[in-house]
Amino acid sequence: MNQEQSLPSQLFEALKRSGRKIVFAESCTAGLVAATMGQIPGVSDYLCGSAVTYRSETKMAWLGIDAEDLAKHTAVSPCVTEAMARNVLQRTPEASLAVGVTGHFGPDAPAELDGVVFISIAERSSAAIQTQRQKLTSTDRADRQIETVQLALSAALDAINV
Repeated sequence: MNQEQSLPSQLFEALKRSGRKIVFAESCTAGLVAATMGQIPGVSDYLCGSAVTYRSETKMAWLGIDAEDLAKHTAVSPCVTEAMARNVLQRTPEASLAVGVTGHFGPDAPAELDGVVFISIAERSSAAIQTQRQKLTSTDRADRQIETVQLALSAALDAINV
């Protein structure tokens, strides 16, 4: 893999090589993951779209996220992020890979969750869902979104290149 090639371009090339299509379920990134991929000419052959479910009510309505899970675990949790990835994949028949992203960028974030993101990868070919918890290094909201986009794209690329 060419290290000088941008991460979005690397993911695009991996999707092309594998013939796979991807869909996103985004919360804290507010669609920035899909928007970043959308800058690549020709990506529409492999990018199915993104469900931007910023609020809990939207997560429930659009993705069928369980209200009890949201109440018990909060939206910024492995449980909800996994459900986001699994459910957006179920709702997008042409996709073979889904990425769910949630996080807490503040203000008013609990100290233990401030700057924490969860990224889940669901694949149609597997019942298992991979989830990672990351503590971001940046403190500015916009920088945190950009850092999360990079983490999400990297996780998707890793899943394809396994």
